[in-house]
Amino acid sequence: MTVAAAGVAVISTAGAASAHTVSGAGASNYRTSLTSLTPTVPGLTLTVVENGSRLRLTNATRTDVVVLGYQGEPYLRVGPDGVFTNTRSTATYLNATRSGGTAVPATANDQARPVWRRTAAAPRAGTPATAVWHDHRTHWMSPARPPAVAADPGARRQIFTWQVSFRYGTRPVTARGDLEWIPGPAPAPWVALALATAAVTIGLAVGRRAFRPGLAAALFVLTVADATHSAGIAADRAGPTGARWAGFVTGNSIQLVAWAIGLVTVIALVRRGIGALWVAGMVGAVLALADGLPDAGVLYHSSAPFAWSLSIARTLTALTVGLGFGLLAAAAVALRRHDRPERHPEPVADGPVADLPVAP
Repeated sequence: MTVAAAGVAVISTAGAASAHTVSGAGASNYRTSLTSLTPTVPGLTLTVVENGSRLRLTNATRTDVVVLGYQGEPYLRVGPDGVFTNTRSTATYLNATRSGGTAVPATANDQARPVWRRTAAAPRAGTPATAVWHDHRTHWMSPARPPAVAADPGARRQIFTWQVSFRYGTRPVTARGDLEWIPGPAPAPWVALALATAAVTIGLAVGRRAFRPGLAAALFVLTVADATHSAGIAADRAGPTGARWAGFVTGNSIQLVAWAIGLVTVIALVRRGIGALWVAGMVGAVLALADGLPDAGVLYHSSAPFAWSLSIARTLTALTVGLGFGLLAAAAVALRRHDRPERHPEPVADGPVADLPVAP
């Protein structure tokens, strides 16, 4: 009963707790790509990261690189002494989030002399200085689709060409790239996988023999699949490894509890505890609702925050939805079919039954 109570607590606090985005970027059909960085500077690298949400600049040279903001003002300085941000640049505040909704203070002035604030220490010997930032020139800002895309969302098209300027010492450097709309795949195969998984899981509860080990295996696979998907999203973050996993822990607090309860419940199911059936269903519902359904966009979008193949992400999402809801239904079926108190017939005495007296 203690485990069941814990499961109820998880259900009551789950809500829409999915943290399965990277810097505000979730599954979408937009793709930001870098096409050129000219002139080529050995040791200077620019990369589009986090599903198009941010840019990452690495500078392994002994010369500072200055990223120019939206009005051509100095915005970031990246070099051997570390990373510095110009507190007078409006880009410093506009780039704080992907949506660009941060208020710009009155002290910001793109025409003023830069005031540099260190935001990253000097890199260790042998490692480049690295800056990662949102740049609203590279992604679509409006929640509404571009007019051409809205008119024909099934067609692939280029939305615009973007450009970001830098200064390498005194030399100008220019990055150019494209923002494209790429229609996503048909979700039918992945929906079919989720439905088939749910059907098989429910079918395990119908059988008269060894249904508990089957449900224990389903719960184990669900827990591993959901944890792996969360790890793949955390690994797609552009920051240091420690920050990635700190974000993984803080962004999956509810899921961590559900995974732990799920693994304990796997053992309890094998040991035939009746309360384990309830908890298995609850954990399935939590993970399906908190992660599976919020992540369903990956099934029909062309891009998503995930460090590995999107086919893996789609498979893991389909398994989370199918096993999660399947376990919820299977627990109800199993409790109804297998955990009723058994009824035994009244014992019958051996030998002749004595005649009972008949009232006159």
